Amino acid sequence: MSSDIRRRDGMVFYTISSSTWNDIKIARIIPSPCPQWGGYSDLSDEWKSLIPTVDSEHIDLAVSGHAKPLLDSGLRPARASIKRSAIHPVCSDEKECLSFKESACRAHAKLRPPECFTARDVKGPSAKILNAWLDGFIVVRVNIL
Repeated sequence: MSSDIRRRDGMVFYTISSSTWNDIKIARIIPSPCPQWGGYSDLSDEWKSLIPTVDSEHIDLAVSGHAKPLLDSGLRPARASIKRSAIHPVCSDEKECLSFKESACRAHAKLRPPECFTARDVKGPSAKILNAWLDGFIVVRVNIL
């Protein structure tokens, strides 16, 4: 089992590869200055309800090669979180963009929409969460005891 770990936008991104499981892609919100939500404390309750809480031990175990506890914690795939959100799925630049394609420039597209994709009325921390989901990462926050 191997893993790739990087940090950006107030989150730690983990891509955990294994011979048993498909790649597991997790984006953990860094819990500071607000303990539970870090830089995402201003998210609306609607967005917060889409982000599950996991035990930090489960992430540590997954990075160490034992992904089962993390996978058993009831996480939903990133695409499911996008579908559960109330965003308008079509790119907000559809009328102005010369390269707009109805099938590709949607949040629910089979493949990741182009990098220029922007969702109507999704800005700031919500846009960072959406981008992580679009990249296939399950966004979580860590249970602080």
